[in-house]
Amino acid sequence: MLYYWQINNNYEDDSVFLDHTGLLNEDAIRKAIIESQVSTVLYSKDIPNDTIISLKKSIPEVIFKRSYDPRIYVRSLREECYEVQNPVLNLSGKVTEEFYAKKQKLKNDSVSAEKIAETTMLHPGKRILWSCCNPSSVMVDFFEEITFKKPITYLECCTQFGETFRYVCNRLPKGSSLYGVDFWQKVKGFPMSDEAERDYKIHRIGFKGDLGYNEAMEKLVQSNPDLHFDLAFYDANHKSRDDRALRAIAKVSDIVIVHDANFEEVTTMCRGIFGDKPFKLHGNELTEAYSRIYILNKSDKWQLR
Repeated sequence: MLYYWQINNNYEDDSVFLDHTGLLNEDAIRKAIIESQVSTVLYSKDIPNDTIISLKKSIPEVIFKRSYDPRIYVRSLREECYEVQNPVLNLSGKVTEEFYAKKQKLKNDSVSAEKIAETTMLHPGKRILWSCCNPSSVMVDFFEEITFKKPITYLECCTQFGETFRYVCNRLPKGSSLYGVDFWQKVKGFPMSDEAERDYKIHRIGFKGDLGYNEAMEKLVQSNPDLHFDLAFYDANHKSRDDRALRAIAKVSDIVIVHDANFEEVTTMCRGIFGDKPFKLHGNELTEAYSRIYILNKSDKWQLR
Protein backbone atom coordinates (compact mmCIF):
# COMPACT_ATOMS: atom_id res chain seq x y z
CA MET A 1 0.00 0.00 0.00
CA LEU A 2 1.35 3.41 -0.98
CA TYR A 3 1.05 6.41 1.29
CA TYR A 4 1.84 9.83 -0.05
CA TRP A 5 2.78 12.59 2.30
CA GLN A 6 2.03 16.27 2.70
CA ILE A 7 3.94 18.84 4.70
CA ASN A 8 1.67 20.75 7.05
CA ASN A 9 3.63 24.01 6.99
CA ASN A 10 0.63 26.32 6.69
CA TYR A 11 0.90 26.42 2.90
CA GLU A 12 -1.41 28.83 1.09
CA ASP A 13 -2.05 28.92 -2.67
CA ASP A 14 -2.01 32.71 -2.73
CA SER A 15 1.26 33.34 -0.91
CA VAL A 16 4.98 33.86 -0.83
CA PHE A 17 7.32 32.42 1.78
CA LEU A 18 9.64 34.77 3.66
CA ASP A 19 12.89 33.08 4.66
CA HIS A 20 15.24 34.33 7.39
CA THR A 21 18.35 34.48 5.13
CA GLY A 22 19.94 37.65 3.78
CA LEU A 23 20.52 41.12 5.23
CA LEU A 24 17.37 42.88 6.41
CA ASN A 25 15.91 45.39 3.91
CA GLU A 26 12.30 46.03 4.85
CA ASP A 27 11.64 48.39 1.94
CA ALA A 28 12.81 45.79 -0.56
CA ILE A 29 10.78 43.04 1.14
CA ARG A 30 7.68 45.24 1.07
CA LYS A 31 8.18 45.98 -2.63
CA ALA A 32 8.74 42.31 -3.49
CA ILE A 33 5.59 41.23 -1.63
CA ILE A 34 3.43 43.85 -3.33
CA GLU A 35 4.84 42.95 -6.76
CA SER A 36 4.05 39.28 -6.10
CA GLN A 37 0.33 40.21 -5.90
CA VAL A 38 -0.47 37.80 -3.09
CA SER A 39 -2.84 37.99 -0.15
CA THR A 40 -0.70 35.99 2.29
CA VAL A 41 2.92 35.92 3.45
CA LEU A 42 4.15 32.81 5.23
CA TYR A 43 7.26 33.48 7.26
CA SER A 44 9.95 31.36 8.86
CA LYS A 45 9.83 30.83 12.61
CA ASP A 46 13.37 32.27 12.71
CA ILE A 47 12.37 35.76 11.55
CA PRO A 48 12.31 38.26 14.46
CA ASN A 49 8.88 39.40 15.64
CA ASP A 50 9.89 43.05 15.30
CA THR A 51 10.46 42.57 11.57
CA ILE A 52 7.04 41.01 11.07
CA ILE A 53 5.29 43.66 13.17
CA SER A 54 6.89 46.39 11.07
CA LEU A 55 5.90 44.68 7.81
CA LYS A 56 2.33 44.16 9.01
CA LYS A 57 2.02 47.89 9.68
CA SER A 58 3.41 48.83 6.27
CA ILE A 59 1.33 46.29 4.29
CA PRO A 60 -1.94 46.00 6.26
CA GLU A 61 -3.82 44.44 3.36
CA VAL A 62 -1.60 41.33 3.44
CA ILE A 63 -2.06 38.51 5.96
CA PHE A 64 1.09 37.28 7.73
CA LYS A 65 1.22 33.73 9.09
CA ARG A 66 4.11 32.05 10.87
CA SER A 67 4.95 28.77 9.16
CA TYR A 68 4.50 25.68 11.26
CA ASP A 69 7.28 23.21 11.78
CA PRO A 70 7.00 20.54 9.11
CA ARG A 71 4.86 17.54 9.97
CA ILE A 72 4.05 14.54 7.82
CA TYR A 73 0.68 12.90 7.65
CA VAL A 74 -1.09 10.40 5.43
CA ARG A 75 -2.92 12.16 2.64
CA SER A 76 -3.74 9.99 -0.37
CA LEU A 77 -3.17 6.72 -2.19
CA ARG A 78 -2.73 8.12 -5.69
CA GLU A 79 0.21 7.46 -7.98
CA GLU A 80 0.56 10.99 -9.34
CA CYS A 81 1.00 14.31 -7.65
CA TYR A 82 2.40 17.78 -8.14
CA GLU A 83 5.33 19.15 -6.24
CA VAL A 84 4.40 22.81 -5.85
CA GLN A 85 6.39 25.74 -4.54
CA ASN A 86 5.37 29.36 -4.33
CA PRO A 87 8.19 31.96 -4.46
CA VAL A 88 10.60 32.20 -1.53
CA LEU A 89 11.92 35.64 -0.58
CA ASN A 90 14.85 36.36 1.73
CA LEU A 91 15.21 39.32 4.09
CA SER A 92 16.83 41.43 1.39
CA GLY A 93 13.69 41.12 -0.77
CA LYS A 94 15.36 38.85 -3.30
CA VAL A 95 13.48 35.90 -4.80
CA THR A 96 15.69 32.97 -3.89
CA GLU A 97 13.39 30.25 -5.26
CA GLU A 98 10.86 30.77 -8.06
CA PHE A 99 7.34 29.39 -8.30
CA TYR A 100 7.06 26.02 -9.94
CA ALA A 101 4.58 23.18 -10.30
CA LYS A 102 6.28 19.94 -11.26
CA LYS A 103 4.32 16.79 -11.97
CA GLN A 104 5.61 13.72 -10.15
CA LYS A 105 4.84 10.10 -10.91
CA LEU A 106 5.83 7.99 -7.95
CA LYS A 107 6.61 4.31 -7.77
CA ASN A 108 4.12 2.16 -5.95
CA ASP A 109 6.05 1.82 -2.73
CA SER A 110 6.36 3.74 0.51
CA VAL A 111 10.11 4.31 0.04
CA SER A 112 9.61 6.62 -2.94
CA ALA A 113 6.94 8.54 -1.03
CA GLU A 114 9.28 8.96 1.92
CA LYS A 115 12.01 10.34 -0.36
CA ILE A 116 9.64 12.96 -1.72
CA ALA A 117 8.60 13.85 1.82
CA GLU A 118 12.22 14.18 2.97
CA THR A 119 13.04 16.46 0.02
CA THR A 120 10.03 18.64 0.72
CA MET A 121 10.81 18.94 4.42
CA LEU A 122 14.17 20.52 3.63
CA HIS A 123 12.53 23.41 1.79
CA PRO A 124 9.98 25.56 3.65
CA GLY A 125 7.36 26.94 1.31
CA LYS A 126 7.05 23.74 -0.65
CA ARG A 127 4.24 21.24 -0.66
CA ILE A 128 3.01 18.24 -2.60
CA LEU A 129 -0.46 18.63 -4.06
CA TRP A 130 -2.73 15.73 -4.95
CA SER A 131 -5.38 17.36 -7.13
CA CYS A 132 -5.57 18.31 -10.80
CA CYS A 133 -3.10 15.72 -12.01
CA ASN A 134 -5.29 15.04 -15.04
CA PRO A 135 -7.67 17.08 -17.20
CA SER A 136 -11.21 17.27 -15.88
CA SER A 137 -13.25 14.30 -17.06
CA VAL A 138 -16.18 16.49 -18.10
CA MET A 139 -13.94 18.32 -20.59
CA VAL A 140 -12.41 15.09 -21.88
CA ASP A 141 -15.86 13.61 -22.49
CA PHE A 142 -17.33 16.82 -23.89
CA PHE A 143 -14.57 17.07 -26.49
CA GLU A 144 -15.69 13.68 -27.76
CA GLU A 145 -19.09 15.23 -28.50
CA ILE A 146 -18.14 18.49 -30.21
CA THR A 147 -16.44 19.38 -33.51
CA PHE A 148 -14.91 22.81 -34.06
CA LYS A 149 -15.13 24.28 -37.54
CA LYS A 150 -13.34 27.56 -36.85
CA PRO A 151 -11.04 29.04 -34.20
CA ILE A 152 -12.90 29.83 -31.00
CA THR A 153 -12.44 31.80 -27.79
CA TYR A 154 -12.20 29.64 -24.66
CA LEU A 155 -12.31 30.65 -20.98
CA GLU A 156 -11.26 28.61 -17.96
CA CYS A 157 -11.90 29.85 -14.44
CA CYS A 158 -10.11 28.54 -12.36
CA THR A 159 -7.19 26.74 -14.01
CA GLN A 160 -5.24 25.28 -11.07
CA PHE A 161 -1.99 24.09 -12.73
CA GLY A 162 -3.30 23.99 -16.28
CA GLU A 163 -3.97 20.29 -16.94
CA THR A 164 -7.44 20.92 -18.38
CA PHE A 165 -6.34 24.17 -20.01
CA ARG A 166 -3.54 22.41 -21.91
CA TYR A 167 -5.84 19.53 -22.86
CA VAL A 168 -8.37 21.93 -24.38
CA CYS A 169 -5.69 23.96 -26.15
CA ASN A 170 -4.30 20.87 -27.86
CA ARG A 171 -7.72 20.14 -29.35
CA LEU A 172 -8.79 23.57 -30.55
CA PRO A 173 -8.23 24.93 -34.08
CA LYS A 174 -5.08 26.98 -34.47
CA GLY A 175 -5.71 30.68 -34.06
CA SER A 176 -8.07 30.16 -31.11
CA SER A 177 -7.85 32.44 -28.08
CA LEU A 178 -7.67 30.99 -24.57
CA TYR A 179 -8.21 32.86 -21.32
CA GLY A 180 -6.97 31.29 -18.07
CA VAL A 181 -8.01 32.78 -14.71
CA ASP A 182 -6.51 31.86 -11.33
CA PHE A 183 -4.22 33.11 -8.55
CA TRP A 184 -1.31 35.11 -9.99
CA GLN A 185 1.17 32.43 -8.93
CA LYS A 186 -0.70 29.60 -10.63
CA VAL A 187 -1.89 31.28 -13.79
CA LYS A 188 1.53 32.75 -14.55
CA GLY A 189 3.35 29.63 -13.45
CA PHE A 190 1.75 26.76 -15.31
CA PRO A 191 3.64 25.93 -18.50
CA MET A 192 2.40 25.94 -22.10
CA SER A 193 4.28 24.36 -24.99
CA ASP A 194 6.21 26.50 -27.47
CA GLU A 195 3.74 25.40 -30.16
CA ALA A 196 0.77 26.55 -28.08
CA GLU A 197 2.37 29.93 -27.38
CA ARG A 198 3.05 30.31 -31.11
CA ASP A 199 -0.21 29.00 -32.61
CA TYR A 200 -2.74 30.28 -30.05
CA LYS A 201 -3.44 33.52 -28.23
CA ILE A 202 -2.91 32.74 -24.54
CA HIS A 203 -4.26 35.24 -22.00
CA ARG A 204 -3.35 34.77 -18.32
CA ILE A 205 -5.63 36.67 -15.92
CA GLY A 206 -4.47 36.70 -12.29
CA PHE A 207 -6.12 37.64 -9.03
CA LYS A 208 -5.39 37.51 -5.31
CA GLY A 209 -7.60 36.52 -2.39
CA ASP A 210 -9.85 33.46 -2.21
CA LEU A 211 -12.79 35.25 -3.87
CA GLY A 212 -10.69 37.41 -6.19
CA TYR A 213 -11.86 35.52 -9.27
CA ASN A 214 -15.19 37.36 -9.01
CA GLU A 215 -13.61 40.78 -9.41
CA ALA A 216 -11.24 39.44 -12.07
CA MET A 217 -14.09 38.07 -14.19
CA GLU A 218 -16.25 41.16 -13.77
CA LYS A 219 -13.35 43.42 -14.75
CA LEU A 220 -12.42 41.23 -17.74
CA VAL A 221 -15.96 41.32 -19.15
CA GLN A 222 -16.65 44.98 -18.35
CA SER A 223 -13.33 46.18 -19.76
CA ASN A 224 -13.77 44.24 -23.03
CA PRO A 225 -17.30 44.92 -24.33
CA ASP A 226 -16.67 42.89 -27.51
CA LEU A 227 -15.34 39.85 -25.65
CA HIS A 228 -17.30 36.67 -26.33
CA PHE A 229 -16.59 33.11 -25.21
CA ASP A 230 -17.64 30.26 -27.44
CA LEU A 231 -16.88 27.84 -24.61
CA ALA A 232 -16.39 28.55 -20.90
CA PHE A 233 -15.37 26.11 -18.17
CA TYR A 234 -16.11 27.31 -14.63
CA ASP A 235 -14.47 25.22 -11.89
CA ALA A 236 -16.66 26.46 -9.08
CA ASN A 237 -15.79 27.32 -5.52
CA HIS A 238 -17.41 24.62 -3.39
CA LYS A 239 -18.11 26.86 -0.40
CA SER A 240 -19.24 30.19 -1.86
CA ARG A 241 -22.57 31.39 -3.18
CA ASP A 242 -21.04 34.57 -4.59
CA ASP A 243 -22.25 34.29 -8.18
CA ARG A 244 -20.57 37.32 -9.74
CA ALA A 245 -17.99 35.37 -11.75
CA LEU A 246 -20.48 32.86 -13.13
CA ARG A 247 -22.99 35.62 -13.85
CA ALA A 248 -20.37 37.55 -15.85
CA ILE A 249 -19.41 34.39 -17.74
CA ALA A 250 -23.01 33.50 -18.58
CA LYS A 251 -23.63 36.93 -20.15
CA VAL A 252 -20.97 36.48 -22.82
CA SER A 253 -20.78 32.73 -23.48
CA ASP A 254 -22.41 30.26 -25.86
CA ILE A 255 -21.56 27.12 -23.88
CA VAL A 256 -20.98 27.16 -20.11
CA ILE A 257 -19.76 24.08 -18.27
CA VAL A 258 -20.09 24.39 -14.50
CA HIS A 259 -17.95 21.89 -12.62
CA ASP A 260 -18.70 20.58 -9.10
CA ALA A 261 -22.41 21.29 -9.45
CA ASN A 262 -23.08 18.55 -6.89
CA PHE A 263 -22.33 21.06 -4.13
CA GLU A 264 -25.41 22.87 -2.83
CA GLU A 265 -23.76 26.28 -3.14
CA VAL A 266 -22.96 25.70 -6.82
CA THR A 267 -26.40 24.30 -7.60
CA THR A 268 -27.96 27.37 -6.01
CA MET A 269 -25.86 29.66 -8.20
CA CYS A 270 -26.83 27.75 -11.34
CA ARG A 271 -30.51 28.00 -10.53
CA GLY A 272 -30.24 31.70 -9.79
CA ILE A 273 -28.40 32.50 -13.02
CA PHE A 274 -29.72 30.00 -15.56
CA GLY A 275 -33.21 29.47 -14.12
CA ASP A 276 -34.99 26.61 -15.87
CA LYS A 277 -32.69 26.55 -18.91
CA PRO A 278 -32.01 22.94 -19.93
CA PHE A 279 -28.62 21.40 -19.18
CA LYS A 280 -26.84 18.10 -19.59
CA LEU A 281 -25.62 16.51 -16.39
CA HIS A 282 -22.17 14.94 -16.43
CA GLY A 283 -20.97 12.63 -13.67
CA ASN A 284 -22.31 9.89 -11.46
CA GLU A 285 -22.68 8.79 -7.87
CA LEU A 286 -19.49 6.73 -8.10
CA THR A 287 -17.29 9.78 -8.68
CA GLU A 288 -19.49 12.04 -6.53
CA ALA A 289 -18.64 14.88 -8.90
CA TYR A 290 -21.21 16.43 -11.19
CA SER A 291 -21.00 19.07 -13.89
CA ARG A 292 -23.75 20.96 -15.68
CA ILE A 293 -23.37 21.69 -19.40
CA TYR A 294 -25.47 24.63 -20.60
CA ILE A 295 -25.85 25.25 -24.34
CA LEU A 296 -27.01 28.88 -24.33
CA ASN A 297 -26.54 29.86 -27.99
CA LYS A 298 -25.86 28.13 -31.29
CA SER A 299 -22.87 28.99 -33.44
CA ASP A 300 -21.37 28.19 -36.81
CA LYS A 301 -17.98 27.67 -35.15
CA TRP A 302 -18.85 24.33 -33.58
CA GLN A 303 -21.20 21.43 -33.99
CA LEU A 304 -22.37 18.86 -31.47
CA ARG A 305 -22.26 15.28 -32.69
